[in-house]
Amino acid sequence: MLLAVGAAILFASRIATAQNGAGGDLAVYRPSTGTWYVLQSSSNYTTFFSMAWGTSTDIPVPGDYDDDGKADLAVYRPSTGTWYVLQSGSNYMTYLAIAWGTGSDVPVPGDYDGDGKADLAVYRPSSGAWYILQSSTNYTSFLTFTLGGSTDIPVPGDYDGDGMIDIAVYRPSTGAWSVLQSSSNNTTTVTSTWGTSTDLPVPADYDGDGKADIAVYRPSTSAWWILRSSTNNATVFTSTWGVSTDVPLPGDYDGDGKADVAVYRPSTGDWFILRSSSNYTTFFTSNWGTSTDIALRPINRVPTPPGAAVISFNRLAGDGSTFGASAESGFTVFSTTNPAAPNGWKVSTSFGHPAPFIWFMSPAGATVQNQVRITSHGSMFTFSAVDLYSSIAPVSYTFAGIRSSVTVFTVNGVVPNPMGAFVTVTNAFATSAIDTLLITLSNTPPCCTNPMGLDNIVVVR
Repeated sequence: MLLAVGAAILFASRIATAQNGAGGDLAVYRPSTGTWYVLQSSSNYTTFFSMAWGTSTDIPVPGDYDDDGKADLAVYRPSTGTWYVLQSGSNYMTYLAIAWGTGSDVPVPGDYDGDGKADLAVYRPSSGAWYILQSSTNYTSFLTFTLGGSTDIPVPGDYDGDGMIDIAVYRPSTGAWSVLQSSSNNTTTVTSTWGTSTDLPVPADYDGDGKADIAVYRPSTSAWWILRSSTNNATVFTSTWGVSTDVPLPGDYDGDGKADVAVYRPSTGDWFILRSSSNYTTFFTSNWGTSTDIALRPINRVPTPPGAAVISFNRLAGDGSTFGASAESGFTVFSTTNPAAPNGWKVSTSFGHPAPFIWFMSPAGATVQNQVRITSHGSMFTFSAVDLYSSIAPVSYTFAGIRSSVTVFTVNGVVPNPMGAFVTVTNAFATSAIDTLLITLSNTPPCCTNPMGLDNIVVVR
């Protein structure tokens, strides 16, 4: 069971799609003292930092919980089901403590909702249930799914390349992989058979296409068997790297956007990393750790390619349901309205430009104002246009562009009564770079109740 727990830790928080401009750190957690030792890639592995955070029975669950592009030190305490997250964004001066899970659950943190932050999530082997506490709602709402069984190993990762973690399991008894695709709004499960009962699952983005590849490490022969997603799983890459007692730790250590084949040798504390940037012809080694340390895979951020994107809400489901947040094309749209508010944002899957879209209702003679916030995981972008809708009332709108907490532009306007149609409103500051966009709509119908909403937010990174 230790292996299953370790696998869950290793495949968490966007790790399976390793691609960014910086390499991965070498990090170990020492249970005997609750200390983290991190050898930093930013200094070409010449400097390190250490910090005590955790106890001997805690499970290390590093991830980017605060969306600052760095891994936070975090542990899951099975005895209480509590997560303790020391935030790198505050220079490790503040932390979160949240109870989520039970003693027999397997922690599987990851960015399941696409807001750039790792969600608190657990897999319950006894029932195959996944419980995901969403960071996009400030941990006030959760999702549940069922996929897997008591002997399956959870292997979450971004297998469909949509920027969100997919729920997935590997079944050693049959070598079967089952992936619940987030790009289908978690309605489609894709299966593959790849591996044997003694193989260890090691999914990661080995070919640099932005998707996790299905892969296994075979301790008996030290062979890596990698099914390339870039060829629609039609081709295989193999490599022999390691010995039977090594711990496989693939990740993008050399910063080329592809996962390197890598192992940690507990008996000596050595790391052996076969570089993908050299087409797996060169390697580097480093001595970092002891036989009782838990070695950790690097946290590699997944940047979204630059270019124009249209946020069309095409993954929303549940007609009439409350809208809280939606991730698409590397952007996340958040409702700033209390989800419990009676006239807050709703989802429509039967109408839109095209459907679906988000909307809210205002009673006759009253004024209801709602707002959404758009971000791109801290990246800069520009805002070009949005489609606004109203049935019987004019649309009063405000666009506010923010960069580094400073307002860059504010646009106020009114769209005359669209009479049940969508009207495209352009932004006069479409070349201004921002990191946050606020769109506020005000709904004051003269008579009857009036639905008002928006669709097709055009942004460019």
